[in-house]
Amino acid sequence: MQSSRRRRREEQERAERAGFERMEYVSKWFVRLPYDALLIVKENGVVIGKIRKFDVDWNGSADLYLFLRDDEEFGYGKYTIAASYDGAFRGKHLRVEVGKPKQWRRGNTRAETRAFLAAESVKRERQEHYERNPVGAMVNLLVEHGVLSGSGPTEASAKQGRIPEEQLRTMAEALRGADLEDFRRCCDYLRDALPPDLLEEVFAEYRRLETLTP
Repeated sequence: MQSSRRRRREEQERAERAGFERMEYVSKWFVRLPYDALLIVKENGVVIGKIRKFDVDWNGSADLYLFLRDDEEFGYGKYTIAASYDGAFRGKHLRVEVGKPKQWRRGNTRAETRAFLAAESVKRERQEHYERNPVGAMVNLLVEHGVLSGSGPTEASAKQGRIPEEQLRTMAEALRGADLEDFRRCCDYLRDALPPDLLEEVFAEYRRLETLTP
């Protein structure tokens, strides 16, 4: 038993030392770059993003490993990073594993990474659309999921008598945040497009949210 505990403790200590050495190596590689260097970050051979060195340098800190780990765009992953300055790529490319394989979001193959990036792009476009036009974005979402008439398996949705909770909340929030003209237009559209039970569910949720407004 003691031997087993000692072995696990030694393995943990080795892992901690390896993690520290990895972070130290990344920091040394990064410090040697000129201030205006551009870093091209790839995962599984796919470009994930670009970083300017001066965007990482902050208050005298130059910890690229922690920047990658904590940045919303990058986070955990197995990266290959090339540095470009003076008009060309310079030196040996950096290879760094941020976090553990089970934490990597973009998979382990080029196809998985491309699929992840495509899904993220769609998500960002939808969010931008929602911020510009919440009612239009909400209608598009329902069309895509076949809730509106003529857009897919509407009959199945009507039989279930339920709109998925996330879609229902999105619709009700959009109604609540719309100006008067958009609100009327959207209500007319939904009245003509949604089965009665689903329409009633939408406005029940809308009324519930309205009662929560301070």
